[in-house]
Amino acid sequence: MKAIKSFAFAILAFSALTVSAQVQTSPEDQAAVMNQVMQDELNLNANQAEMIGELNLKVAEKIQAVHENQTLTPERKVEFVAGNMQDKRAVLSTILTPAQLNRYDELVADGTLSAE
Repeated sequence: MKAIKSFAFAILAFSALTVSAQVQTSPEDQAAVMNQVMQDELNLNANQAEMIGELNLKVAEKIQAVHENQTLTPERKVEFVAGNMQDKRAVLSTILTPAQLNRYDELVADGTLSAE
């Protein structure tokens, strides 16, 4: 849980830097990077790769929508992103093997997957 909250804060910080630099990455690009890292680090099979690719894109799109929502306070944005990350991990737990899920958690904890 602590790793998920840290991950959400890292995402917000990354997004703030990206917006302030006026260099925005599309959800598709973010998902593609995440997909490649997960493939490389988790040795996904074809079925897992397809499901995770769809999941990463959906999460990236939701997070972009949260960041673009001008009616939300920064605190609410953090809450929404953290909720999305919790939901993502729950779905991942149904796709990945226990060993892959443990490795995913390590990658999140060390920041390897924090730039989603």
